[in-house]
This record gives sequence, structure tokens and C-alpha cells, in this order.
Amino acid sequence: MFSQSRFYASFLFLTGIVSLVIADSAMADEERAFPTTSFHSLGVSKDISVNVQCGAKPMVIAQGHEDVLDKLSLKNTRGKLLISNEGEDPGWFATKHLDITVVTDKPLTSVEAKMGTNLTAVPCAISSDELKVVGSMGAEIFVEGKVSNLDAHLSLGANLNSSDSLLDVENANIDFSMGANAYLCHAKRVTGSQEMGAALYVGENTRYKIDQVMGAVVSYDGCW
Repeated sequence: MFSQSRFYASFLFLTGIVSLVIADSAMADEERAFPTTSFHSLGVSKDISVNVQCGAKPMVIAQGHEDVLDKLSLKNTRGKLLISNEGEDPGWFATKHLDITVVTDKPLTSVEAKMGTNLTAVPCAISSDELKVVGSMGAEIFVEGKVSNLDAHLSLGANLNSSDSLLDVENANIDFSMGANAYLCHAKRVTGSQEMGAALYVGENTRYKIDQVMGAVVSYDGCW
């Protein structure tokens, strides 16, 4: 018969093994800085959370499991910075997900997020004249500030902003499809098209002219 003392011994042994695995996973997390040249466009993909900040020197600071960081892809081609998480799942008690801070020394004119990424940009990090936003495959994009002309393309469940996002837009042109959602509560004018379950939320004073097909909707309910 299995004695109580042997039960406690087995329990303590298993607890020790689990603790070692967790500790090893925690020790495998680290932070790395990647200098880069100036860029005006940013594209991110594959299971990363990106926070875009302003600074004197452009840089990418990534935090996560060391094995995943080894496979982080950064390419800056003619001012377009592309960041992609090419790592594999590191195993138990660890995650492939990376937290990244992007420092830009000039306002961005274009941001793109796809494949489960989350991108947040502070007001000083985006252009006040022209801004293009592209989101797809479940991406979450949050941008705030003031923009004269916004060109937004969302598809495959991508989301742009929330009801409390402070993005002032003079003119917005949109192209939304396949379950995309956007909150342009502080836009003055919105034109464009949406289809296949896409939803646009605008403020009561927003003027809009949207071509809608296949279950798309424009609503005031999400803005207050």
C-alpha cells in the first residue's frame, strides 16, 4: 500500500521538477536592442505586441524567450522597417510571443500589422498629414493623434482603434472586408467601401458615404 510518506516524497519531487522547468523558462527570457536607420513605414507580423514611441535614435527593443529572439527578423529597406517573429514555440511554461518597443525619429506615414499582432502608436509617432493603415488576419491596431488624410485597409478580422481612442481625422478613405472593425469616432468625413460583415463606428457629427454589401454596417452606437 502506498504510504503517506512516499506520497509526500513523490509530491515534493514533482514540485521540484516543475519549479526547475518554470525557473529555466524564466531565465531564458531576455531583452535585446537592435539599432536601425531612420524609417517612415512600419510593418509587423506573427504574434508580437508592438509599442511605437518617439526618440532621437531609431531602435527596436525586443523582449521574450532567447530562442525566439534568435529568429526575430528585422529588415529596413528604403525606409520601410519590417519586423517578423519567425521563432518556434519554445515549449512548456514559455511562449513564442514577443513584446517590442519601436523607437522612431520621424513620424510614420504607413503602418501595417497582420497575423495576430498588436500595434500601438503614440501621437508623435504618426504623420499629421498622410497616414496609411493596413491590418489583416486578426491584427489589433491603435493609433492616436491628428491626421489630415487617413487611408485605412482592414480585412480578415482586423481591428482599428476602440471607442475611447482619440484619433482626429479630417478625411478618411476606407476599404474594409471580412469581419474587420474600425472606430473613427472623431473623423469629420469618411468615404469608401466595406463588405462581408465589416463594421465602421463613427461619431454623430461624422459625414460619411460608404458603399456597403454583404452584411457590412455603419453605426453610431460604438462612439460616445
